[in-house]
Amino acid sequence: MSLCWAIMSSVIPELLPTCAFEFVRDRIGAILVDEFAAQAALMPPGPDQDLILKFQIYVERFIRVDKEENIVNVVMARGDYDGRISVQENGTYTFFLDVFTSAKTTAAIGGDSRAMLRLQKVLGLCWNILMHSRYKTLGFEMPFIASRAAVSMEIKQPDTQNSDADNLVMGRLTMSVKVRENSGTVLPRVAQGFDTSAKLDLTDKGYLYIRNA
Repeated sequence: MSLCWAIMSSVIPELLPTCAFEFVRDRIGAILVDEFAAQAALMPPGPDQDLILKFQIYVERFIRVDKEENIVNVVMARGDYDGRISVQENGTYTFFLDVFTSAKTTAAIGGDSRAMLRLQKVLGLCWNILMHSRYKTLGFEMPFIASRAAVSMEIKQPDTQNSDADNLVMGRLTMSVKVRENSGTVLPRVAQGFDTSAKLDLTDKGYLYIRNA
């Protein structure tokens, strides 16, 4: 006996808006692109400036990271809701900022130590940027962002069995952002003075932020 399923016609006549967490995810990436460039311009020439200039910012990348790459990958990991009303509720979202960097062993210092110092430098820079008082609302007009907070910083145990000259290390900064989710059509707006020229571009390795000069 075959079963017949009734297909219900759509009852939503309008195009549904982008969810709040998508705006926040993309905004975090854009902030890092702009502020990495600004910090590099303020630094004196040297290894720290060279390191920051090398970094690329991805969003939701799942392609394996090569050892010569230096990247931050912004990932939306989780959302929790208060469930108060049907059309609007507060959403608390967890975002991962996964940092990958590497360094070669030299006669002066081991690559594992250099890579770990680089990793901690960039994790600290991400924390300093996103927790800066000017980014309390991530540059959105009030009252879209209720709060943002750094939850934790973790460093993955390095692969000590790797005999390659490169030493790839990875660390994670976890951020929590509380926003208003609205099933209506009201879109969040970026506050005056927080505009960005950074744009997402689809590459063979995932969505990469490109900063226009």
